[in-house]
Amino acid sequence: MMIHKTQSDSDVTLALTGRLDSVTQSELTQELEKVFEAKINLLTLDLSALEYLSSAGLRVFLSARKKVTQMGGKMKIVGANEAISEILQITGYADITVMAKRGKR
Repeated sequence: MMIHKTQSDSDVTLALTGRLDSVTQSELTQELEKVFEAKINLLTLDLSALEYLSSAGLRVFLSARKKVTQMGGKMKIVGANEAISEILQITGYADITVMAKRGKR
């Protein structure tokens, strides 16, 4: 998995590419720890190039959402393809998914 970080003041976007699973979740966890060292208002996870999401990745999202909320900020997920959007809906993450990218399963 690759992670591309962009930041504008206290808004941070992490664009994820590849697979987010039990093997790669530690990379995202480490990047999020760096992000949370500073006060942020908005964390955006851009899943436009994410091909696969496992339960390990969902746990990272849940943990990140809790941390952002504790900091008084917000988190949103954008760009998820159809298959990942379905996973997010089934698991209750639909309320933080702002926009779904239309794509093939």
